[in-house]
Amino acid sequence: MAHERRDWPVVSLADAYRDLTTPGAPFEMETIDVDGRSVRVYKKAHRDLRAIFDGTFEFMGLLTSDGKLVEANQPSLDFARCLREDVIGQYFWETIWFQSTPGAPALVRQAFERAAAGEVVRQEMSIASPVGKLMTFDVSYRPVRNGRGQVIHIVSAALDITERKETEAQIRLLLDEVNHRAKNNLSVVLAIAKQTLVNNSVDFVHLFSRRIQALSSSQDLLVKTKWQGIDIIELVRAQLAHFEDLLDQRIILDGVPFTLSINAAQAIGMVMHELATNAAKHGALSTQNGRVEIAWRLEPRAVPERFTISWIERDGPPVVTPIRQGFGSTVIKNMIELSLDGEATLDYAPSGIVWRFACRSNKALDRANANHISRKDPT
Repeated sequence: MAHERRDWPVVSLADAYRDLTTPGAPFEMETIDVDGRSVRVYKKAHRDLRAIFDGTFEFMGLLTSDGKLVEANQPSLDFARCLREDVIGQYFWETIWFQSTPGAPALVRQAFERAAAGEVVRQEMSIASPVGKLMTFDVSYRPVRNGRGQVIHIVSAALDITERKETEAQIRLLLDEVNHRAKNNLSVVLAIAKQTLVNNSVDFVHLFSRRIQALSSSQDLLVKTKWQGIDIIELVRAQLAHFEDLLDQRIILDGVPFTLSINAAQAIGMVMHELATNAAKHGALSTQNGRVEIAWRLEPRAVPERFTISWIERDGPPVVTPIRQGFGSTVIKNMIELSLDGEATLDYAPSGIVWRFACRSNKALDRANANHISRKDPT
């Protein structure tokens, strides 16, 4: 690669002297106070360093070797909502930054004493902001030495890492949840396999695959929402996706949007699959005129508040009560009852199967991540 040739200007001693002595020149001197002493510095250099000092994202301060604050940058003052003169000259651990957090002054003093002894100290520290929010900082204390190696100042810096720590905590929580759910899902898969094999040995592969696919659909939605609950309408539609042409025509959904908890999403998703499979084989969806109504409600007047959901089939073939209860019946009744501590009923009415489930609302709904929860019972 060819390098561009540059002709640098030649500066004579006379020019340099003129720059040093001309008012307003880059090397004009000024007097500042440092630790009670008057020090001559280059005005432009001081102004530039001040701009850098105040422009950093970190909170920074300069301490004497005995711990008094002699300088603080603007971001740190803005955070504390104070003026420079409010804190300069105070012992660092006695300043406003640490007075709202129990134990913080002692920790700051201990860290300072280590730095004053020549050690570079770095630690994470949580302090309360002026509005009361607990924030986490990556704090460092670095000794500054003179030509003889003596520590004359300590530079303190603090970087706000609150958002990063919150993200790390959420990741740990998600990993724990994924691990827990993976173990649970393995148990569910094993139960599905055993029951499907016992009751349907001939069609085992087909039935087993469909049930695992139903479980997988719920998992996909949980991953999509970062394991923070699933909207009930989205869940039901996902489980009935193979009846897409019947949705809103012969399959009617009646209820307002609710965000289901993880447990509820998995349990209700499996129930929807089993009921839809049965309806397609023997029930309302096995004919041209049959209909299914799926409705859910929040009952705020109940004590405690209850969540209810139902599946009602109409206009299908006559219903016959099965002689043997298979795994589908276990999912529809026992499994959801155990998962959500509720009560499920399955009625083989002549006009069509009627399934109902009710539990405490706090067992089914994820209020912390709810997009919308209506307080009105839409009856």
